[in-house]
Amino acid sequence: MTRTRAIAYAALTAVEVTYILNAQLPRLWPPPCALYRLDACIAMRPIYPWLWIALAALLLLSVVAILLRRKAGLAAALIGQALLVAPFLRDMVYVVGSFLYTGRGFSGVDPSYRELAFIFLAISVAIGPSLTLLLLMATRPATVNGRAAHIAAILLIVQLVALIAVAIIVFRATYQDCSHNGPGTPIIDGVAGCPDYADLDIGSLLATVVPSAAVLLLVCVGVWLGRSSALMGGIVWQLLLAIALASMGVALWADQSQNAWYDRFPMWTSPRYLAYALIVIVPIPALAALLAGQASQFRRRGPPLLGNRDLDLPSVGAKRV
Repeated sequence: MTRTRAIAYAALTAVEVTYILNAQLPRLWPPPCALYRLDACIAMRPIYPWLWIALAALLLLSVVAILLRRKAGLAAALIGQALLVAPFLRDMVYVVGSFLYTGRGFSGVDPSYRELAFIFLAISVAIGPSLTLLLLMATRPATVNGRAAHIAAILLIVQLVALIAVAIIVFRATYQDCSHNGPGTPIIDGVAGCPDYADLDIGSLLATVVPSAAVLLLVCVGVWLGRSSALMGGIVWQLLLAIALASMGVALWADQSQNAWYDRFPMWTSPRYLAYALIVIVPIPALAALLAGQASQFRRRGPPLLGNRDLDLPSVGAKRV
């Protein structure tokens, strides 16, 4: 538990707590209730924001404990980060499911695509590095197997290229500018105009996607160079990916209402079955290579059992004189 890692974790947690407070504090004071009974008005107050505030308090307490070099702070921080992952994964499954249900239908950048990019940014830039630092502080240093690390780096690079390719394909399939006459396009003097609700701001979307890809690329480079911290980051990456795919396999529907899916794939397929298959194909081999690349180093320390003196011990069959 070095001071540098503790300070880095405190900085990441500060970003997380700032986001939580910025999103949840306005919800603690909703508009005044119009009911005449005070008890009924209080009963209608939202409870969910207070859970977020409690999570923020847990994260702050864990930061203080870690800065004071208390081992209990690591356990509290791991619990807090795990609780923070759950809502983002829930939103990810909801966004993917809603997109599979509706398909294309917006002019400009699809809101589901933008929301998914933000969730990916939060996990890859804040939550993932926080979990990596916690695991590095909770485990002992390990030697690195260069050959296994190179194999793991190749698998991670393939994953990153596949993620970028899928992001580009989905973006091109969903993005509709004014020239493509998306749904709801007004006709002005016989010429198709741009809808008022069209979101054509691609710059903000790139500002969301590029940092995520940069962090994953740094992890790939670090694994190739045999950095122990990068190997731990890769392990966290694969664990989060496996949990996300498992969540999609459980929550996604398997019926014919998913228009965007069954318009391009056969009826006997289902996105939830694909999620289960991807768990076996993608994160498990990479996780095995990462674990093989980070073999724990066991070294016996301390004085030998009998000391450094040479003792003349009688043999078993020797006679006593």
